[in-house]
Amino acid sequence: MTTTKSAATAVSLALPRLSETLENLAADLARFALEFGIEDNGYFPGRLATIAFANAILLATKHPAGATELAELLAQDGIPGSASPPAEARALSADALDDANWTGEVSRFVSRQWEASANGEAELAAAGQLPLRTLQALHTGLVVARELPEVAAKLEELIGSLRLENQFLSLRLLAWSVSSWRPVLAPFLEFTRDHYTDGSVEVRVIGETIAPFYATARQLNHPWDLSYWVQVGWNAGLHFARTRPSDTEALLKEAGTAGLQSCRDLFTRHVIGTANGEGSVQIERACLHFFGEATATNLAACYCTGREARRLARTAYDFCFWMGVFGAFPVPTANE
Repeated sequence: MTTTKSAATAVSLALPRLSETLENLAADLARFALEFGIEDNGYFPGRLATIAFANAILLATKHPAGATELAELLAQDGIPGSASPPAEARALSADALDDANWTGEVSRFVSRQWEASANGEAELAAAGQLPLRTLQALHTGLVVARELPEVAAKLEELIGSLRLENQFLSLRLLAWSVSSWRPVLAPFLEFTRDHYTDGSVEVRVIGETIAPFYATARQLNHPWDLSYWVQVGWNAGLHFARTRPSDTEALLKEAGTAGLQSCRDLFTRHVIGTANGEGSVQIERACLHFFGEATATNLAACYCTGREARRLARTAYDFCFWMGVFGAFPVPTANE
């Protein structure tokens, strides 16, 4: 099948033969979106395209060289950047980017670009539509960012105001630009890793200990059930401190005096008060108390509304793991 190689002139998409890199990229974005709660229904292609567009905007604003590399790959496979994005993007900036429903306006803009490129091709209703629509939205975002930097800057600001899980989905291209456009880890594990410092003892320890529980959770009917992540985090912390003394010492040393004092305060404030006469603690109660106190991060609101279940699972595991470490044995005070 003939493919058009110029993104500047292509306005009709006729199912090009995609490179393995781009096929994988589209599939990985879809996989991450599904695990992070985007429903697999008739609206999924449009929602995934909006996520792809946001990814392209952030890639272009934060890593221009990576954006150039990806644009070349998309152009080589004949994926159009848009029929004519600049004028419509200016209208989007002027009319909608300050509106409370700016995400809806962006979604409609991306959909219009797809409809113009698809040009009513019936065959695009088949399975091939999802990756092509995703990649076309990526290229559209790159074109908008290149030709209208003021629009990209405004969108970058707005994307930064999204909930944490949505921000994570919008930053996948930037993260994958250093690994040949492929994720390094499974979705939740990559989300977890992003909260720690690269190369730290903590990122290694949390990654090692949480991975098997994530594998188990994926087999459950409710993989993000908070009770599960609370209990496995607490037990993992206890087990880690009792069986890996040298790694525990390295972890505590990395935390430093201020970090240890912070954890000690959390343990005193949230965990000790839940202990019964035999010393057993109600760790889920302690975790919920921690959520309620952490007003700056809106964890309680997430818990009450059921939003960002993966964020709650990760935070619960982190909190309970550290509390388990402190519960395993007396930790020296700052003066010892």
